[in-house]
Amino acid sequence: MGAYITPSPVGCDCLTFLDKAVSLLDNFEDSFFIKEKKKLLSLRNRFLQGRLNLAVLGQFKRGKSSLLNALLGIDILPTSVIPLTAIPTFLTSGDIYSARILFDSEKSDLLFSHNNYQKVREFIAEFVTEEKNPRNEKKVREVVISIPGNSLLEKKIVFIDTPGIGSTYKHNTEATLNFLPQCDAAFFVISPDPPITEAELDFLRSVKEKVPKLFFVLNKADYLNEEEKKDILNFLEANLAKSGIDVKGKIFPVSAKHALEAKLNNDFDLLKKSGVVAIEKHLIEFLANEKNNALAKAIAIKILNSLSGILLNVDLKIKSLKMPFEILEKKRIQFEEKIKELTIEKQAILDILNGDNKRIHHFLEEYSASLRERSETYFEGIVKELIASSSKKEINESNIREILAEKIPVFFEKEMRKTTVLFEDKVGKLLNRHKEKANRLISSLKEIAANLFEVSYTEFKEDRFFELIQQPYWVTYKWNATFNPIPPNIVDKMLPLKVKNNRILNRLKQQIHTLTVSNIENLRWSIFQSIDKSFRSFERVLEDGFQTAVNLTYGAVKVAFVKRIEEKEKVKNTLKNLEKVRIELEAMLKEIKGFLEKID
Repeated sequence: MGAYITPSPVGCDCLTFLDKAVSLLDNFEDSFFIKEKKKLLSLRNRFLQGRLNLAVLGQFKRGKSSLLNALLGIDILPTSVIPLTAIPTFLTSGDIYSARILFDSEKSDLLFSHNNYQKVREFIAEFVTEEKNPRNEKKVREVVISIPGNSLLEKKIVFIDTPGIGSTYKHNTEATLNFLPQCDAAFFVISPDPPITEAELDFLRSVKEKVPKLFFVLNKADYLNEEEKKDILNFLEANLAKSGIDVKGKIFPVSAKHALEAKLNNDFDLLKKSGVVAIEKHLIEFLANEKNNALAKAIAIKILNSLSGILLNVDLKIKSLKMPFEILEKKRIQFEEKIKELTIEKQAILDILNGDNKRIHHFLEEYSASLRERSETYFEGIVKELIASSSKKEINESNIREILAEKIPVFFEKEMRKTTVLFEDKVGKLLNRHKEKANRLISSLKEIAANLFEVSYTEFKEDRFFELIQQPYWVTYKWNATFNPIPPNIVDKMLPLKVKNNRILNRLKQQIHTLTVSNIENLRWSIFQSIDKSFRSFERVLEDGFQTAVNLTYGAVKVAFVKRIEEKEKVKNTLKNLEKVRIELEAMLKEIKGFLEKID
């Protein structure tokens, strides 16, 4: 199964509950118990595979890659005094040093592995450096590096080296912001040269709302004496506080250069002086005490609900097996009628859901049309400003095209982020209303069964489940910023300057229109698919949840009904086994409730 998260007491308790529950269900061949066992095993697997996705952010030349090399203890990431090509790099645990290159194009992934990490670094450099891959002409989307035997990575930390602010492609700042909500935490790397820029502060204002946990690292601290270090830390605290970020006593001064040197030479004294030990300690504590606790709590509540459902199933079977046959038959028919009524109610929820789906799609079409108008106005405004600020009477068409080609991806990355947030909010609010109705429907089915057969049942409210993303996915949209080379008509040269400029303006407007329509369709289609996926997923969850509740309740009654027709001795043995399971279930439920009270 491989290495997994550091087993904190909370994590160990959670795994123990899962193992006990699975063991309890091992001796039952009933299809309901088999399905519940699979769910519990799936929860166990998800818990063991829980990762801390940690992005490293900052302006180029701050030493982001150097910091990662220091944390890893090997200089596997290429570093440079000039900005590297803006390509996100994921660092994970593996059995051997390897690198996988993923492309934007249809080109297949490239995989390289070697027992010498320096060979892997040379391979990576072919794709992430300006020298070997200028302006990312090889169309690399991301790089995934696997490293064996690293204690941090083996604790299921995934480091993500992101494009630097102000690096080769300006729109990568926006792409980074789009990506951050997938991360659990981030390091923001700054250095004394200068301590922090306005561009970094602007970026941080956007970042702080997107990342649950933000750590600050002052790299290149070896260039400072103690007095200078104190002054810079005070300066950083004051300036970050103005942006609403409280970092008092939370900035880690570090020398990535000394840390790497210390690890390569096993120099513990230098390692301690480098400051990296404090970062690693804090990171591990965060993993064990915050993320793991939140995850363990969410998993424990899921176990609690699963066991409560199993207990209800067991109680219904026991009651049905003990009940006089004539009464059982009467209650079974009553229950069937209730299920029919609830099925009609479920269909009503799905019908309203379908209507909301159509309405949100209609709003998307209106929004896209409005955005197209706004985009064209924005880009045409840029053209007018460039013409107005030029000292030349003749419009410089090629220069305007170059500037627009640079601004188009930046503009649409921002719009993608704003649009995604807008529609996530709208769809989320809609589905939450439906979710409440769906939950009431499914709960009422269980309550009807419990009341009809006079057994107790408690459902436990779940917090928002801590979603486990195996690895965040960096998306770079292929914004169309290419102006078709339209050679000026020979007639242009012969026309008066005013007429010629009008022809150039018309050409630019036409191409702005074409590129705007193309890019907004790209954005619209992405949101369109996301809406469809969300609604389909909700519908599937509702159908599955309802059917599971039917199997849990009516399934128990049906199994008991069939067994009543069997021999009495078999019924007696079944009852004996069920009552034994019931005692164990109640003991486990009590134990998990105590666990949840302890970690709240």
